[in-house]
Amino acid sequence: MNLFERILEAKKRKIKVSPVHANRASEIGKCERYLCYCRLNWQDRQPHSPEVELIFEEGRRQELAVIQDLREAGFKIEEMQQSLSWSQLNLYGHIDGKILIDDKWLPFEIKSASPYVYPSFRDAESIRNHRYYYARAYFSQIQAYLLLTNEPQYLLIFKNRSSGEIKEILIDLDYEFAEELLKKVERINAHVESKTYPDVTECPDNRCPFLHICLPGRDFGPGTGIVIDAELEAMLERRAETKISRNEYEELDEEIKAKFQGHEGVIECGRFEIKTTWTPEKVYTEAMVPKPRAAFWKIIISEKKNE
Repeated sequence: MNLFERILEAKKRKIKVSPVHANRASEIGKCERYLCYCRLNWQDRQPHSPEVELIFEEGRRQELAVIQDLREAGFKIEEMQQSLSWSQLNLYGHIDGKILIDDKWLPFEIKSASPYVYPSFRDAESIRNHRYYYARAYFSQIQAYLLLTNEPQYLLIFKNRSSGEIKEILIDLDYEFAEELLKKVERINAHVESKTYPDVTECPDNRCPFLHICLPGRDFGPGTGIVIDAELEAMLERRAETKISRNEYEELDEEIKAKFQGHEGVIECGRFEIKTTWTPEKVYTEAMVPKPRAAFWKIIISEKKNE
């Protein structure tokens, strides 16, 4: 067993599925049906993979690194991981901390981002209307925190996981948006009370841990169907740019194709199609001398044809 396999085994032992008794502000931007499953069917949740656990842990390390960088730059930070709750709505969460900027304490949240997605976070509207579902959920999360803290503004800090660069985006309380969030929480509480679920809508997340009970028979794993993967799609978009350098193109091409080694089939990701086929070993004759050709995975990336 190699080093990485041993690490994955260790991470797998840390993954637990626990009861959920309240609405989490960090997830309130997600599908209502998912949020009801979290509370009514928590025991049916599919555990995330050890690879995803690595991503979660890396995110926590990045958060601590940003806080250290801010302190080294002279910023004062307090109230780290302070718990928040709204008992009437059964809504809770916690803030990463508060930072003193221009004699004003601002609550903040830290998110690490892929270098391919990081540039897309420009301002509050770019997050609220982001093309990716998980990024739009950031806006809902911050609005929920604004309600829980009774603050008018929140600082969302993004870190580029590759370069270490950070950027801050100030988000104001949007009263109309926040009101809709409160109505959503009330609907979830009503469903939980009556043990019912919202109607099925188009699933925005093919990696939902309740997909097997919400939409049984639907499998969008690697090698078949549709993959909703923001980082992969951003990599594909970058690969398709004409201004990209040859070296960067080759690096992206190799990294993308490595994700699909061993998964035969055709998948769609955004406007791209990835076709993977296994070509077995073959022996052919050249000048009467048998020569073997090694087996390999053939992976073709192309843009989908318009219907």
